[in-house]
Amino acid sequence: MRRALTAVALAAATLTVAQGCAESEDRVTEPTPVSLPAQLSAAPQARPMGAVVAGLTGLDACALIDPAAASIPGYEGSRVRARSPHQCTISTGDGQGKYGDMAVTLGLPLSRDERFRYELAHPAGITTYTRTLDSMSCEAYVPVGADLSIAFSIRSTGAEPDRSACEQALALVTAAAPRLTAPSGPPGPFAAHDACTVLGAALGDARGDAPLSPGGHSARSGIDGCGVDEGRGLEDRTSLELSYRPSERERDGDDGEPRTVGGRQVWPRYDDCAVVWDHAASGLPGASGESASLLEIVLEAPCGQTDALAAEVMLVLDGPPPERPGAQSPLFYRAEEPDVALGACVDVPARESCEPHMPVPAPRGAREVSDAVRADPDVACAIAAEAVGRHLGPELRPVVTRRPVDGCLFVEPRHSVRVRVGVSVGELDDTSTTSAGQARTTVAGRPAVTQTSEGGAGYRIAVQLVEDEEAPTRLDMSVEVTPPRGSGGRNSGGSRAPALDAIAEDIAARVY
Repeated sequence: MRRALTAVALAAATLTVAQGCAESEDRVTEPTPVSLPAQLSAAPQARPMGAVVAGLTGLDACALIDPAAASIPGYEGSRVRARSPHQCTISTGDGQGKYGDMAVTLGLPLSRDERFRYELAHPAGITTYTRTLDSMSCEAYVPVGADLSIAFSIRSTGAEPDRSACEQALALVTAAAPRLTAPSGPPGPFAAHDACTVLGAALGDARGDAPLSPGGHSARSGIDGCGVDEGRGLEDRTSLELSYRPSERERDGDDGEPRTVGGRQVWPRYDDCAVVWDHAASGLPGASGESASLLEIVLEAPCGQTDALAAEVMLVLDGPPPERPGAQSPLFYRAEEPDVALGACVDVPARESCEPHMPVPAPRGAREVSDAVRADPDVACAIAAEAVGRHLGPELRPVVTRRPVDGCLFVEPRHSVRVRVGVSVGELDDTSTTSAGQARTTVAGRPAVTQTSEGGAGYRIAVQLVEDEEAPTRLDMSVEVTPPRGSGGRNSGGSRAPALDAIAEDIAARVY
């Protein structure tokens, strides 16, 4: 639809310019107003949170960790321990393995910003993001919805540094693929519960509109943790965490004096603003050499309300498992399935505007280009695509952006470089009043201004497009070297100024 409207806009703009030229060569006509459709969606279809959580509670976290299937030696006879209903760790225990601990957490938060910054891979065709924690540790995140993931982590003992930790984490994902496709079912009676469903049921109408957020107080508990913040400060925060602990471990003096709530002993924490209790046997065997575990509950609530809420949580956990909608299947995203954005918008940060680019004709002539780009930013992509691909590579793909000005943004999957092209109203900057790094020049014989940012990571060229006292316009182009995926925010270095100079010359040659 936008393509058809753009064609109308181009035709109208060309006709108006032709009429204007017959009257006066100096007068610049305003672009013909065009009613564009609502912003095209750049996001994939959202997965219902209920369906995602239903899928996660149907998994056995411990069954997802298989070092042997991942060809990771040193874990023969290792200890497998369910840390909570939806968390599991494997440890060699003797320090002989190359890696000390492996873990899986179901429902760990994973934001769009994190997906933009982390490395992207597709083991067994499964979309996966990796984050190197240090030279010996790595986490691999398999997104399952807009905000949640299944996290596989591997941490070295330090005895034998190895820089392929992320390769091993990806191998764990590959080995887990069959169980992600055909879940084996939840282990134990409490795996059917998730913390947010329990906390939401316990709070009832008292929660109001306050949102529930998986992750809990530490944000590392996945769906075994949940928090609700009513916006009045940390003293009003309510959170719940479910975990397992060995039954032989005694409570120490740090837990304070117990009291009875709901027929169970609870121990105070944080000056009565939180309590902890052993709810029931987990129903799972203990790790090698350990007895069976207990389900431990940690509840934090506004001071003075903790005991009443704890009693409600106990009633929910003592009752039947929650009724759930149909589970999301498969939980993971396939390599060809977008998880955060459509098309090249996946390579644009969430805080920036982005619309998919719609192919349109590329006009010639300064006035025609000026009017057409201002009527439809897709035209900026059309006039620049060939030059950008020639000088910076075909992996750069165009999207439409609305800020800081309407125009075209070229991005690539590594996120190491980006190019912006647009048309602005105004004269070239006056070099006598501008900052350092700016200079006057010419591009294809036209007046132009260049500016290099401090450090050289950014470079901008502005070329006078239409010279007119009442409505001058300029063609703005910029290139920026940005921190690539997995770099921890560090730029790869180097300048792309020569490439933008060549791009500007090619575009100017086409325009003029």
